[in-house]
Amino acid sequence: FANFVNGRMCSAERTGRELTKAHRYLQQQMFKVCIGFIRQLAINYQKGCYDERNKWASQLAAAAYDRLTEDNLIYAPEYTNLKM
Repeated sequence: FANFVNGRMCSAERTGRELTKAHRYLQQQMFKVCIGFIRQLAINYQKGCYDERNKWASQLAAAAYDRLTEDNLIYAPEYTNLKM
């Protein structure tokens, strides 16, 4: 995936749009990967494990994951406890 993003992807928006054309089950699975990535970036942000190159992504991921857990859309007590 990193090789694709680094060399073959022409547009993140276009790639996202193309992914929605996959089979519905695959969309569900791809979204789980997306949430897993967001979760890990959020954890890294909470722990201060980021630098200026990925600060924006980490900060945005933390804000999004915070909202998902606050709205009980994702159950993640280990993340919630990490923030305390």
